[in-house]
Amino acid sequence: MRYETYIKYMAVLSKNYSKNIFNPKDIDMVDLWFMMLEHYEDNVFITAIQKIMLNEIFAPNLATISKYCSEVAAPVEVDDTEGWGIVVKAINKYGYMRAEEAMNSLPYTVRKAVERVGGLEMICSCEEPDVIRGQFNRAMAAINQAEKTRRREKSGLIQALALTNRQEEQPKIEIKEHKMTSKTVVQEGMQQIDQVLKEIGLRRA
Repeated sequence: MRYETYIKYMAVLSKNYSKNIFNPKDIDMVDLWFMMLEHYEDNVFITAIQKIMLNEIFAPNLATISKYCSEVAAPVEVDDTEGWGIVVKAINKYGYMRAEEAMNSLPYTVRKAVERVGGLEMICSCEEPDVIRGQFNRAMAAINQAEKTRRREKSGLIQALALTNRQEEQPKIEIKEHKMTSKTVVQEGMQQIDQVLKEIGLRRA
């Protein structure tokens, strides 16, 4: 995904909610979120943003945005050996001369595997179908494994960020509660002093 697309549509998403979820001046946050989302293609990210705006009442966090992007990019996980059948169907439907349309019809992971073996043109022109199929299946397996690893790492990072945010907010809450408690103690103490002075017939100046 292009950085320009990311900035533009994150700003659009933020304007859709009363809570400001994206601050372009916070460079660290902007760069970190982009690092987590940049592997998605422009059209996938744009579609995901549109779906979020239509379906989410409350402002989304990074995990929600990533979830929608993943669903748009690969609505159904394709097994290592299932991808080849999807490619063959796309070729039969669109033909060699409409390779671009055929590529756009493929799930994200299948499209990446096709690109890794040289594209649809290479698959169509290869004189050894079993060889190119074997290469494709190995590419699918590698891509699926990489996707699973990336999701685990991303999930771990998101959880770590959430924990860090909670830890940063906790001291503020404790300080506020301490101030409120101290103020209450002082008030109660002054009331007790006044009561004692009344009982002995004196007034505190």
